[in-house]
Amino acid sequence: MNAKILSGWRLLLCCWLLLAGQGMAHPILQNPMWIEVGPDLIKVKLYVSLRELSVVQGLPIAADGAVDGDLAAETAPRHSAYVLDHLSFRADGQPLTGKVSQIAPPKLIGKGVEGPDRAHFIYRLEYSLARPPAQVSLSHTMVQEFPSAPGVPWDLSYTYRFGPPDATPLEFGSITRGAEVSYKTGFAQPAGTVPAAEQPVSTLPQLIRIALFGAAFGLGVGRRDRWLRRLLALIPAVLLGWGLGAGLGWKMPGFLAVALGGIGILLVSVDNIHRPLADSGWRRGVLAVFFSAAAGWAGWSARVGEGAAAMISLGESLAGLALGYTVGSVIAQSSAARPVADGAVAKYPRIQWASLLICVGGLVVLLEGLGIRPWEYWLKRIGG
Repeated sequence: MNAKILSGWRLLLCCWLLLAGQGMAHPILQNPMWIEVGPDLIKVKLYVSLRELSVVQGLPIAADGAVDGDLAAETAPRHSAYVLDHLSFRADGQPLTGKVSQIAPPKLIGKGVEGPDRAHFIYRLEYSLARPPAQVSLSHTMVQEFPSAPGVPWDLSYTYRFGPPDATPLEFGSITRGAEVSYKTGFAQPAGTVPAAEQPVSTLPQLIRIALFGAAFGLGVGRRDRWLRRLLALIPAVLLGWGLGAGLGWKMPGFLAVALGGIGILLVSVDNIHRPLADSGWRRGVLAVFFSAAAGWAGWSARVGEGAAAMISLGESLAGLALGYTVGSVIAQSSAARPVADGAVAKYPRIQWASLLICVGGLVVLLEGLGIRPWEYWLKRIGG
């Protein structure tokens, strides 16, 4: 890779570290949440750390992390109203009203400054349902009113598990403040019922994500005689993943589907930067089959039970893959026809620069799948 491309790669890395550092420098709280959805009742097992009680309710924590257990037990019930007010559940788009049925204290409060972060009260919440919902949605606005320092907000997120009562959870993920996640219950619905639209894990449409994925692979194909053969190898892999998901009936969690897409885009793009036009190796073949199949499985998971709409979505995904792949291949073929000589070595800066840009897209997709959006901090700062 020539010096200009290397400099661009370093510049991208430095800019990203600056961006991510600002977004991730906020004090972070992350608590677990288990959600059981029955036909007439939603039960929530919510973990609330002593640190959160300190931030919201003013529970004293000493400099060495020591906490008065009796005082914490007195403080926890006062936090119930705050939890119910800042945790939002909706059934088929309709807001639900909950109640706290039980609060259990932590078994042990560890020593050290991290003790209050690792010790949790467990709040048992209940939300009554008028009828079995097709979809349940969750969002929260916890600790948004309490900055840790002037202009630096607390960053509280939840690792959640959705599932039916007394059964293995079916949906896993992480939810940040202001975002929304949805769980399709699978309960039978009366005729004519229109389910609420599910909130996507990623703000980037599936069509753009899979087009980026196709473009990354296309940038490795610099020969016209290989263009169609490589494309015809990607499409069956997507169909294989779709059929595998449908056959097994296993739904891929939304966050994992998005994160895998980002990983695939990044791996192929980095390979293009360091080994331009290396599309024929075994490594590229493994990446192509695995991540194309994962994309197919993810596509089926996002549209499970939607019948004709699912098939339309499959067609759109294949079209997006083919379009992105074709654009990438055209750039690769143009660059391969006019390499830049560097002594006795041919260089392909156009392929490398294009791959570098696609790397940025892959990084955004990956971070969205993980629920990390540091750019939102800057957008809010710019917007006031």
